[in-house]
Amino acid sequence: MQRNRKKLFDELFIDGKKRPEVSHHPLYVTADQRVVAEDINNATKEEILKRIADKLQQVSDEDVRGPLSIKLELLKAQPNKAKKDTLILLYNEIIEDLQDLQPMAEVCIPQDDEENGNQ
Repeated sequence: MQRNRKKLFDELFIDGKKRPEVSHHPLYVTADQRVVAEDINNATKEEILKRIADKLQQVSDEDVRGPLSIKLELLKAQPNKAKKDTLILLYNEIIEDLQDLQPMAEVCIPQDDEENGNQ
């Protein structure tokens, strides 16, 4: 048992062998570092495609999602030919559609009793 623990320690921490079942997320020291890292313009094509797919899952209207899904599949079919600017435009289009689909928040404005005539 001790030998297994030593082997695991050596593989993971000393040799740096990555375990696919353990995900890691970068830790940003400042807010500026986070903004730069999360900016879509600084992302790779693969990361942009993943973000597009994630955002596309959030679109609830099938009439909106259908054409966007077709565009995404065309871009995924030939990722080397897809320009990064085209991917960013599609991502921004999905973001705009998501914002348009969000229901307007209902606002309730209480009225004073004096305004209603109740005193």
